[in-house]
Amino acid sequence: MGGSSAINAMLYTRGHQLDYDEWAYLGCEGRAWDDVLPHFLKSESIEHGADAHHATSGALLVSDQKSPRPITEAIVQAGEAMRLRPRDDFNQSDNQGIGK
Repeated sequence: MGGSSAINAMLYTRGHQLDYDEWAYLGCEGRAWDDVLPHFLKSESIEHGADAHHATSGALLVSDQKSPRPITEAIVQAGEAMRLRPRDDFNQSDNQGIGK
């Protein structure tokens, strides 16, 4: 949560697992993915229900986009045509890909 949501359509996204793990490797104790995931889970309340990567009891309300813009689908299709992996959830450990 770095504050960029104001310019990124108020989307909630976590960093990539490899970034967190690298920080820990470089000496940032307590910053590995497995260290921070419990804090993500504690803070969020996701609309579509809890699973291994999401929780429903936190103060941060997280939901899917209610009305994506029409151009969004065209951008996603173009990305998939360029062989970017389609993603339904960017808040798992590996968030590389394209989606809405």
